[in-house]
Amino acid sequence: MNNVTDISEAGRDAAVLTDAGSGGLIGRALLADRPLVEHLADDETPRYVLRNRKQGVTVERPDGTEEYEPDRGHGGAAVLTDVRVLFAAGRSDGDRTVSVPLVDVVDVRTEDGLL
Repeated sequence: MNNVTDISEAGRDAAVLTDAGSGGLIGRALLADRPLVEHLADDETPRYVLRNRKQGVTVERPDGTEEYEPDRGHGGAAVLTDVRVLFAAGRSDGDRTVSVPLVDVVDVRTEDGLL
């Protein structure tokens, strides 16, 4: 993920949270089903959003790993709130989301590469 946006001042009204996006020839929509803000609880406060146009996220758990990757016309995002990290990957066949409570976060890694 790249393109970190501090949305602590704008909060739930930040464009990256409310924009459904339409994609098109040049751009790509973030999510297909609904805007990021609709995945947040009413009492949840978003702080940062990390966007990535092509890559998703791998969640490693004791019972295995899960891949959440956007399809060709959509993007991926991670929203850091006051209670959790929400990962979302836009897909034409239905957006994929997974959230991790902040108390359960033990390690965060990023990988950089050409592929």
